[in-house]
Amino acid sequence: MKTLFVSYRVTDLDRSLGFYTALGYAELGRVESDDGARLVILKFPDEPAASLELVHPPGDGPVDVGSGFDHLAIQVETLATTLE
Repeated sequence: MKTLFVSYRVTDLDRSLGFYTALGYAELGRVESDDGARLVILKFPDEPAASLELVHPPGDGPVDVGSGFDHLAIQVETLATTLE
């Protein structure tokens, strides 16, 4: 099993993006939905794939500090074996 990426909800996408790029993360891509929600996919230079996703859902209001964790994506060899 390996971690694919972690997703965080953020109040200010541009500010958060500035913070993570200052740490060395590079932007891989962006997605914007019809309702105005945006997400940015980032990776750290030495990692083989994306490792961080910043999600800004404007309709949800500000994200409280400590409550921004959205989801964790993992990869397994076979789902059935992992679930046993």
